[in-house]
Amino acid sequence: MTNREKYITKRDEYDLLMAIRAQRDACPIKLIGAAKPKCIPDEKYYYRVLCSECVQRWLNEEAK
Repeated sequence: MTNREKYITKRDEYDLLMAIRAQRDACPIKLIGAAKPKCIPDEKYYYRVLCSECVQRWLNEEAK
């Protein structure tokens, strides 16, 4: 198995985006070149953003 297969082509898209999020404190959607969606605030901790839910929603939307 090549690194390309292990880390990109055979990896789940959600897992890849969340790994990017874990390494960089920035929106993984914006980092891959897509328009940054409106963030989903965490209602319990208003200063946090629910990136995992946002990434899931974005992956399932129709491309613009």
